[in-house]
Amino acid sequence: MSKAGFVQVKSTSAGALAVIGGEAPPVYDTNDRVGWGFIKNAESAADLKINWYYWNGTYENVSLKHMKSLYILGSIDTWTATANESFFINVYTKMTGSGDAGAWYHSKHTYAINLNNQTVQSGERCIFHSLEEPNLKFDGARHVYMGIRMDDGLFDPESEILVISAHTDSAAPSVGVLVESMGVDFHQHQYHTKERTVNVNVVM
Repeated sequence: MSKAGFVQVKSTSAGALAVIGGEAPPVYDTNDRVGWGFIKNAESAADLKINWYYWNGTYENVSLKHMKSLYILGSIDTWTATANESFFINVYTKMTGSGDAGAWYHSKHTYAINLNNQTVQSGERCIFHSLEEPNLKFDGARHVYMGIRMDDGLFDPESEILVISAHTDSAAPSVGVLVESMGVDFHQHQYHTKERTVNVNVVM
């Protein structure tokens, strides 16, 4: 495994609390795969979801225009009616005090899979990504493009990124996913003389 931008988070560590963000904690995968599992079924709370924050830009000056690739390495075991209910990536920007779309963010941009032009088998190990393909290759995992972007607030390339997170939708009646890694590649820009990768590997 490449160690480019490598960060590892163990589910029982203190640092994991910042990633889990007060929503559903990870569970062990029933198929013994490495990573964080999440299962929602008829016995779960109706609003159960994951909201795993894997990049924090509070003290960084990185804008939406600097994103090169967003990705999740993992599997979707249980689908819902729409792909964005199963698995998606949210990018939140910092509040400006003018035109803020949320109580704690300026804008939110959701990247989701378009099921009209993508086919993913249940349990298939894939690298789900938006924008460009990620720099890391992940042992041949198949690339699945997250070609839908939904905006809450104005998409301004100059807006600074607050946090990036992996999500499922609380409205989904049933979801089953496994996450091995979550990451982002940034273009070279004024704060980084070379391209930058952040790859958060999660283990139980």
